[in-house]
Amino acid sequence: MKIFIAGVDGYLGWALARHLAERGDEISGANRFLRRAWVEEMGSGSIVPIASMSERIEAFRARFGRDLRFFEGDLCDYAFVRDALADVRPDAVVHLGEMPSAPYSMIDVDAELGRVLDDLAGCRDEILRRQSVFVPDIRWNGARRPVAAQPVADDAPGHDR
Repeated sequence: MKIFIAGVDGYLGWALARHLAERGDEISGANRFLRRAWVEEMGSGSIVPIASMSERIEAFRARFGRDLRFFEGDLCDYAFVRDALADVRPDAVVHLGEMPSAPYSMIDVDAELGRVLDDLAGCRDEILRRQSVFVPDIRWNGARRPVAAQPVADDAPGHDR
């Protein structure tokens, strides 16, 4: 089975990639390395040293005898996600791409809230840019139905542009 893991460099993503490869699955994934950047920005470090992604990919190849296809990019960037998935054509996608960073989020509540609000605004804006949005949980006679995206007026409540 071809499996794409969003957040493959993370604690859960990397462990899952190894587990699924052990089963014989073909693994690919994406990451933006935000946690690594935030830990470095805070002058912090990991209690357990974490190898670079290139070192991890090399170790993966040595252990499993095949490559892990890796894409570095932002999951809020529609074109990046579309192109990566079109290239890999996975049978399944596991979404573990989150932005946890204890050192950064513990600065204060504003730092944490700012990250959350930035994420939500970025996703909202990207969705609204699409001509239509396919909502995978909505089914009509077993098929997906397109939901037309409605532009948000600049003066609409909650719209800060």
